Amino acid sequence: MVKTRRKRKLPVSTADYGPPERHQRGELELIAVKIGAGNAVQHAARNKSEHVLDRLLNQNIIDRTQHEAGMRVRGYWELATLLPQKLVMDMGRTVKGHSEDTSLAVIYASSRLSEIRDNMTATDYELLIAVCGHGESPTNAAPRNRAIGMFKDTINVVVRVWRMR
Repeated sequence: MVKTRRKRKLPVSTADYGPPERHQRGELELIAVKIGAGNAVQHAARNKSEHVLDRLLNQNIIDRTQHEAGMRVRGYWELATLLPQKLVMDMGRTVKGHSEDTSLAVIYASSRLSEIRDNMTATDYELLIAVCGHGESPTNAAPRNRAIGMFKDTINVVVRVWRMR
């Protein structure tokens, strides 16, 4: 009879949040992600400068409420524009998980974006989508000498329309 050796399981360090290359991309912050309906939480590492909105927040150009509004715009923009494109590309094969819920989510996201589009000029809306949706720097999306001021005014419109303050 042949004896087999079992590999000894090494304990996983609580500080192990990915390969060393991940830590070279910038400063990380530990966040707690809620799992399921209970009180269980899983800790994860998140890059503090993942999006241009994060960099603007870290530089104290925008505040937490403005950052949250920008991230909501980002999420709604991704739902309204990227999800329909993915569904069209998947039409040749069966799409798992596609149901009425995804269509309703796209409609809801589009309606939330149209709420803010109705309350600002086309130039301001393009700036908002360029920064929040595409992740461009405000100085690349608007005239350099007044880009930050224009973006702050635009994101304040979003905060006001969505009653976040």
